[in-house]
Amino acid sequence: MKRLLNVGGGSKSIQLPLEYDGYEHLLLDIDPAGKPDIILDGRKLIELPDRIQRTITNPRGRKGGLRP
Repeated sequence: MKRLLNVGGGSKSIQLPLEYDGYEHLLLDIDPAGKPDIILDGRKLIELPDRIQRTITNPRGRKGGLRP
């Protein structure tokens, strides 16, 4: 299964674009209130284990978000 690392998405209750249907959704956020899978400042992605994700996105479209 493909993985999606949603950086700064806030909450999994925010719908992702349909192009990510079928992906395992991992949420990374600095704010624990949204119950992210990974609590981390997005600027520290280098600290994540290698190959934790195949796709990185920021569905809110903030500057700096990466998309496939």
